[in-house]
Amino acid sequence: MLHANAVLTPRQRLRLAQLVVEENWPKTRAAEFFGVAWKTVDRWAERYRAEGKAGLADRSSRPHSSPAKTDPATTKRIVSLRLRKRWGAVRLAAETGVAPSTAGAVLRRCRISRLSRLERRERPAATR
Repeated sequence: MLHANAVLTPRQRLRLAQLVVEENWPKTRAAEFFGVAWKTVDRWAERYRAEGKAGLADRSSRPHSSPAKTDPATTKRIVSLRLRKRWGAVRLAAETGVAPSTAGAVLRRCRISRLSRLERRERPAATR
């Protein structure tokens, strides 16, 4: 998806890559012409050479994997202790062997970081 401050649209990337790859423009001249850094010109030209027109499409910036993410077993243990014992992040961290910030992040991700969200709210009796 194109954002508001993007210098190069997909159509401009294609034109830029064609100038460099097919018409043999110097990268510095193309960078000057389009108002970008030569490194940007190099990136789009290499993608065009490797993948063709499809390589110039917008890509997601989301990582392919998250190797440091807390494993599901630890997450489950943190959540179950939170629900049963109502401990905070520091105590949960000491019990499960993770950093307090990790325990807090797990609680936030599971939306149980606030004790008030765990309490069951009883409806007041209707007064008539």
